[in-house]
Amino acid sequence: MSSRYKNSGNDRPKNTGFNLKRILYLMAHSQIVSSKSHGDDSWQRSLCYSNKNFNSFPRDMLLLYRRMAAVFESHWTRIQTLTIYQGIERNVSFMIPALSNHCELRFQKSQKPIIYLCCGGKDMVALDWLPFIAKFFQSHPNETNTSFLLVEYPGYGFNMGTATPRTCTDIALQTMKKGLEMYPNKDVTVKFLGYSLGAAVLLDSANIIYSYIHSGNTDKYSSNMKPRQFSLAKYNVTNITNFRDQRHLSRLCKIKTKIPQVLPNKNRIMPFSSVRDSCHPKPRSNRAGVFVRIKRKLRFHRARVAINSRRWLRRPVTPHVIGKWLKRINLQQMILIAPFTSTAECVAAYLKVPSILRSFSAHLFSFFQNDSTKYNNRSVVRRLFENLSKFKQKFKLIVFHGDKDKIVPCYMGQQIIDEAALWPNVHKCTNETCPPWPLHAKMCIIPGADHTTICSNSEHLDYIFKAMCIHSDPNEIFDRISH
Repeated sequence: MSSRYKNSGNDRPKNTGFNLKRILYLMAHSQIVSSKSHGDDSWQRSLCYSNKNFNSFPRDMLLLYRRMAAVFESHWTRIQTLTIYQGIERNVSFMIPALSNHCELRFQKSQKPIIYLCCGGKDMVALDWLPFIAKFFQSHPNETNTSFLLVEYPGYGFNMGTATPRTCTDIALQTMKKGLEMYPNKDVTVKFLGYSLGAAVLLDSANIIYSYIHSGNTDKYSSNMKPRQFSLAKYNVTNITNFRDQRHLSRLCKIKTKIPQVLPNKNRIMPFSSVRDSCHPKPRSNRAGVFVRIKRKLRFHRARVAINSRRWLRRPVTPHVIGKWLKRINLQQMILIAPFTSTAECVAAYLKVPSILRSFSAHLFSFFQNDSTKYNNRSVVRRLFENLSKFKQKFKLIVFHGDKDKIVPCYMGQQIIDEAALWPNVHKCTNETCPPWPLHAKMCIIPGADHTTICSNSEHLDYIFKAMCIHSDPNEIFDRISH
């Protein structure tokens, strides 16, 4: 037999490693899917988000979550439900109150109430944090003043809507607002705890908080967030240039102000919630507003769209989220578990692209990437620590990463620490003692941990619990983590 047919059938060697054909096929497939629709069934959204809605869950899986919640409440404390409204959609998040509230104990004078805002990964619902919190209470029974806020993303659990960078950050901030309302007359210490996708959501939230506290606006705070016009992406829209031949709409083409594509298709009616969210809530006289009245013609329904030409294109967060309550947040510590630098680089790492072509392939993937899946944590961390170093704010960033993580490689967590350490006031902590600087950044590599076991294995959780239960000296924190 000739050598041409020797390696046929089961004897064919497996192709492991860099495959250019596979990359080109996935890029072409992602381009086709992103051009056809931006729905939940696209290939790009399946890499960032998961369909973890309880309405589509099997009955046995839903009963398992209910049983897990009942066991947690019987041993520790009662789970509280926080109702959050996004437009006309009613969403829920959860709160695990402090054990001192459950056991009718008083807070010590030297300790303040501590609230952890927890954001999970793409395959997690809010109740998946219950085993983590139960192990924390079991290993540290003296932490009776610690509460947990469990964020449920849109489209996850019982929530409605679609998960995007804007909506996830929206609901995280609203959950934080509901948690602070539980302590109206107390000085509360807020800490962030994020895992994988939740790390990107919390970095966006921290950027919003500090940009509002120091500058009073949120126009420049994050590269992950997109303008408000992307909130209408799930509706079929028609370009306004198609109506130039109409008498009532021809005048709109002469307006120099950029008008987004907000006209509904003939088979769809734009809901009132989207029209209300796309405009400024109370247009003022000193702000130029453009009002368009579309009459019924050629099967189009009557609608009234209010567009604010100044603020509308730059304001990515809903107005009721931003407010003076952000100044109550005393954010001192952020713990990120297995964070990634960007979603495009995660795709390059998943395809095993060589390090020489890694940056080029990441830029190439981001060009074809859908806007609802774009997360760039490099620029967010850089902008966050720029604001922190400018105003000399006390802040500690701790990154935990497993050395056997193949989904999000370990070097991505180190690159986030390197981005934070670019500023002169930030100390990149090592095993040595930390100087008395206000900003600290620490990278902790957990041996033998991968992307799944880093939040489930008891030995790996001890590293994270050591950083969570120390609230005073940074030297004590990093000494306990390193040993």
